Amino acid sequence: MMHHDARPEMDREWLLTNGLGGFAMGTACGVPTRRYHGLLVGAASPPVQRIMALHHVIDSITLPGDGETPLSNFLFRDDSDPKPDGWTKLLRFDCDLSSAVWRWSLPSGTTISRTLTVQQGFNACTVRWQVDTPPQSATLRVRPLLLLRDFHALNNLPSGISLTRQGRTLRAERDGHELVLRCSRGQWSGDSDWWHEFEYPIERERGYDHRECSLAASTVEVQLTKGQPWFELTAEMDAFVPLPPSASTHQIKQIDPRLAAAADQFVVARAGSDAATPGASIIAGYPWFADWGRDSMIALPGLLLATGRLDEARTVLETFAGRIQDGLIPNRFDDRDDETAHYNTADASLWFLHAVHAYVDQAGGPLIAPGADPLLAACLDIARAHLDGASPGVRVAADGLIEAGIEGEALTWMDARIDGVAVTPRIGKPVELSALWHSGLRLLATLLPGESKWMIEAACATSDAFDAFWNEDAGCLYDVLALKDGRWVGNPQIRPNQLFAVSLPRSPLSPTRQRRVLEVVTRELLTPVGLRTLAPSDPAYRGRFDGDMRSRDTAYHNGTVWPWLIGPWCDAVRRTWHDPREAEDLIRRSTAGLLASLDHGCTGQIAEVYDGDAPHEPHGCPAQAWSVAELVRSLQPATLPSVRVI
Repeated sequence: MMHHDARPEMDREWLLTNGLGGFAMGTACGVPTRRYHGLLVGAASPPVQRIMALHHVIDSITLPGDGETPLSNFLFRDDSDPKPDGWTKLLRFDCDLSSAVWRWSLPSGTTISRTLTVQQGFNACTVRWQVDTPPQSATLRVRPLLLLRDFHALNNLPSGISLTRQGRTLRAERDGHELVLRCSRGQWSGDSDWWHEFEYPIERERGYDHRECSLAASTVEVQLTKGQPWFELTAEMDAFVPLPPSASTHQIKQIDPRLAAAADQFVVARAGSDAATPGASIIAGYPWFADWGRDSMIALPGLLLATGRLDEARTVLETFAGRIQDGLIPNRFDDRDDETAHYNTADASLWFLHAVHAYVDQAGGPLIAPGADPLLAACLDIARAHLDGASPGVRVAADGLIEAGIEGEALTWMDARIDGVAVTPRIGKPVELSALWHSGLRLLATLLPGESKWMIEAACATSDAFDAFWNEDAGCLYDVLALKDGRWVGNPQIRPNQLFAVSLPRSPLSPTRQRRVLEVVTRELLTPVGLRTLAPSDPAYRGRFDGDMRSRDTAYHNGTVWPWLIGPWCDAVRRTWHDPREAEDLIRRSTAGLLASLDHGCTGQIAEVYDGDAPHEPHGCPAQAWSVAELVRSLQPATLPSVRVI
């Protein structure tokens, strides 16, 4: 609820998505505060090559006796308050992830609403204005703001967009992209001109360029009357896009239904050679991430398996399996070139093994004969490449542990770098890689019995060597073993990566050590919104994730809370707790804060990260796939797949 005397609500954001990687995003008060805020961001080659097409609208309503009342508002250079002052009349804002609705109260007591919806499967949106209990006549004026730029870039030059208009249709073209605007009635008229010095405070706070200019196109003016109290504007970018995969029936039970809607927003089509049957993929986060391998494999069980979308789960797995190179799935696809994949990751492929097993387990067994299934063939390729040392930057060392690292690269999920130097250097033997390798081999052996002998032998070697990670003084695991003066030395920093040695389906630790690890992690790292990345007692701990890029990257994995880590924590609780009912009660209490966060930050979504210190404000990407996915998965009755002991 908004109040006339309130400050503009610029911290609360909303997000609508179209199933192609395209989206609309903004603030509750309507002020764009990021370069990514707009009414239509289209994906030219789903889910990438995204274009900020329709920036916003300049709209106003004129009623007899009221004069002209602006509805929109923006921040310009040196502004302390948005201009014009539409926010002062804003009565209410609502977003249910399918539409965003603003409602204003006018001086005469009349209310007017603006509703934005995005069309699923197309780069298109509709904006609808409607006056409630209108007087004899009200005049609505609408003028679109156009950009048609790469959604990461800012437009600094007042040129490059060509306009043509004919009756109710307005066409804008730039760099091979076209935006078509159509009115439900009325005609476009008047000249266009560039508006300058739009200010984006969030970009400024993050240390980025934060100003741009936008083209205010022609104006449409219509009368809203009792007989015709509404008006619609549709916007469509580029003529043809592939249809998204058909959604399966959702099967989430016993959890907040908003999580199902939040999960849907990350499942997207990926354009392929056959436009009629595109692949599926998972957007890592909105607004700026594309589809990342690590994020997709971790998020897949929660976003797709827990929601009964098995066909799409398989398609996602096939998308990445089809791009394996030297035993590695892509770390990410390029956001500007859908043919380019980047392979700088040591853990994504190991997560792929677990995602495939979870898919097969949920499906009730392989859907194709093991010898013919491309997913199992991909898993076998990954396992053999790791043993043979064919994967760049990652290999199985002589002791059976996974060794990884390339100078200048950060290959694990703790990947922040400043000027090319890792903030959390982990070259050596990161604990989670060996845990993933051990568990992945055990699981793969159940799916490929003809290959199980050497897989079990390799897993046993890893398990036997895992004792090198044990830090008896702290009662938990070292985060990484690094080679110093010819010896492998453990890093005693208390980080959450050790938790995977407990949470994954097959653990290399004894039950006693599993419980000790969980005890330390819970005591040092657990917060109401996830797990810290470093214990507060550590000198390197940073409790706030704020400031410019250098400041944020320093804090990224040095205390900042990551919600997705609540998933492995819940798995560890279920594995080690003696009383299952007590375990479920603890999980419900420990996830309540994340459920509550759906009402803060980006409406209906969960952020990428939160401050390590209370009150744990949201930061980073406002809507993150694995944050939602791991909460969904954690709230399912059973999260650990059934495993046949070998």
